[in-house]
Amino acid sequence: MKTILVSNSRLAASLKDSLAEYTPNPTVRAFCFEHPHHTAVAAELTAYLMTCQRENPGDSYLILADAFGSAAWLETMVALEKSGLKDRSVVYTGANLPMLIQLYDEDEWEKRNTKDISMNVPHQAA
Repeated sequence: MKTILVSNSRLAASLKDSLAEYTPNPTVRAFCFEHPHHTAVAAELTAYLMTCQRENPGDSYLILADAFGSAAWLETMVALEKSGLKDRSVVYTGANLPMLIQLYDEDEWEKRNTKDISMNVPHQAA
């Protein structure tokens, strides 16, 4: 699951930087919709999602937004619709560092343990 942070200010970038203090090499993208560049950021997010859809058509997305109804949230919902990823995305609002750490760590734990479990399943003779 890809994690994306969106905010109206530098919050998304700050959360991404802070996550690096708790998790080595986090693979999180941050999009900051700051005026007057918010339309350029919206285009960048849409292009990113279209690329993800093309390169990894089966991936799902966890998106943390600063506030419900904010410009960042609205532009993200439009980008998800345009890219066809709305049905494979979960969007949470009220993003904060504890939320990000927990959700990101749960996703990473699931990836690691799913891989480990599949490698440790004993082979049964027929």
